[in-house]
Amino acid sequence: DEGLYIGSLPGKGVMVHSEPADLEHFYEIKTHTEKPLSYAYTQLGKPYDYAGILGWLFRRNWQDDKSWFCSELVAEAINKEYPGFFTESEWVTPGVIALAGRRIK
Repeated sequence: DEGLYIGSLPGKGVMVHSEPADLEHFYEIKTHTEKPLSYAYTQLGKPYDYAGILGWLFRRNWQDDKSWFCSELVAEAINKEYPGFFTESEWVTPGVIALAGRRIK
């Protein structure tokens, strides 16, 4: 729905949240099907991927589809429409998502 976002937030996990006051860090990625959004909805309620974030620090792949950090979830959802677009979603940073999208505000 307009004004609602799905994301994974520290301390909250994957959830639907209303439009934040600061849209500067949000990007819109246009897709041709509902596959990415449908996939993201199936992930609601999963916890934030703290181990995945630590994996970055130690250069280890601790990817686990039972939990997500923000850009990892977006990358995996996009892969549902464009398989292989992000070959390793666990290494996708917010900056990479920004390059693939359009700033909302």
